[in-house]
Amino acid sequence: MKPFDPAALRDRLARTGLRFGWPTATDLALHPHVVVLHDLSRAKLGDWRFVRVFQTARAAAARLAPGAHLVEAIYEQHQRTGYKFRFATSMAALRFRLCYSAALAGRPSPLISGGR
Repeated sequence: MKPFDPAALRDRLARTGLRFGWPTATDLALHPHVVVLHDLSRAKLGDWRFVRVFQTARAAAARLAPGAHLVEAIYEQHQRTGYKFRFATSMAALRFRLCYSAALAGRPSPLISGGR
């Protein structure tokens, strides 16, 4: 088995359009609308509920702003305590907040599932 090569991983991710690592100043400037979710953590929601809500939030962000959003973890004392979802437009951020609120309450998203 070949040893792990971080450069090869970055190249492979770049070819598929995925990114990893910390956002740059350019990324932050291109995504100025931030939705801070301090309540999105395993400690506050429990394992099962956290996974379900987090996956729903990521899917909503990808559907509402394909390629125009960033996800950042919030760390306090080396513990992940929440997430920031960054969007290029204020409308995408608002729509995401509505989808997240529905997911947190256990309801289907009014903007994603079902018809519009």
